[in-house]
Amino acid sequence: MTTDRSTKKWSLQEYHRLGEAGLLQDGRYELLNGEIVEMSLVGIRHKDCVSRLMRVLGPRTAGVAQLESQQPLVVGGDEPVPDVFLLRPSPDFYEGRHFNVGDVLLLIEVAESTLKTDQEVKVPKYAQHGVPEVWVVDLGGDRVWVYRHPQGGVYTHIQAYGRGDVIRLVGLEGVELEVDEILGKTWF
Repeated sequence: MTTDRSTKKWSLQEYHRLGEAGLLQDGRYELLNGEIVEMSLVGIRHKDCVSRLMRVLGPRTAGVAQLESQQPLVVGGDEPVPDVFLLRPSPDFYEGRHFNVGDVLLLIEVAESTLKTDQEVKVPKYAQHGVPEVWVVDLGGDRVWVYRHPQGGVYTHIQAYGRGDVIRLVGLEGVELEVDEILGKTWF
C-alpha cells in the first residue's frame, strides 16, 4: 500500500477501517505516529527469540499476568504490534476489545533489523503512555536494553544487560530471566 506520508496522518479509526475493508491484507502493518508502516520480515533469530520468550515467560507468569505475542496494542492514537507483552490479568481475557497500553506490565520488542525504530520511535511512545517496563532485545548487540520508571514522557532508568546477567521484572515480584535464556545460543 502506498501512502503520501508527507501529508496524510492516519487516525486509529481510519486505520481500522482500512483493515476492515481488506486494504491492509498484503502485509503486516503497524500505525506509528499516524503513519502506516509495513513491518519487517521476521528472521530466524527474531522468531527463535520470541519463541524462547514465550516458553520462558509463560510458566513464570501463569496466574499473575496474561502473556501475548505479536498482537496489536492501542497506544494513544497508534497501534504498534509488540513482539511480546504481559498484561494485567482480566477475568474476560480482554475478549471483544483491543489490548490497551494501560493494561501492560511489561512490553518486549525483539530487534534484529529494527533497533533504531524500536529505540527512537517505539520506546519514547511507550514512555509517553506510561508503560512501566520495556525491554528491547538487541540481537545484533547481544544484549537486552531495559527501560523503566516512565516520568514526564521519558524513562528515568535505562540499563543494558549482557550474557550472564539476570533481569528481574519490576511489576511482578519474583519473576526473573537470565539474558542467556532470552538471547539463546551465540551466533557470532
